[in-house]
Amino acid sequence: MAQNPVPKRQNLASVATAAGAALIKAIEQLAECAAEQAAMGGDGNFQDSDFTGTSNPYLSGYNAGVLVSTVGPNATAFLNAFVSGNSGATNGQILRLCIPSPAV
Repeated sequence: MAQNPVPKRQNLASVATAAGAALIKAIEQLAECAAEQAAMGGDGNFQDSDFTGTSNPYLSGYNAGVLVSTVGPNATAFLNAFVSGNSGATNGQILRLCIPSPAV
């Protein structure tokens, strides 16, 4: 007898919804970091020594800077383009299902 596929589909939908919510949250956090770094002016420039003795000793000032000042804004631009693209209405509607009130 064939196995009932409903529980597997329900699980896939739950995992996808959680992943969508996590993606939106991560992009929002990266954007917040980029804005905060920009507001710091020259004091926002990461130094290699910033990470000595931390839980992220493998980070360099360059890598942290790229993550915050480049990846953050580009991820936000990706999300905005995804929502406002050709199928933006559908994409935005789907993302809104992931979390109660996303910033999309």
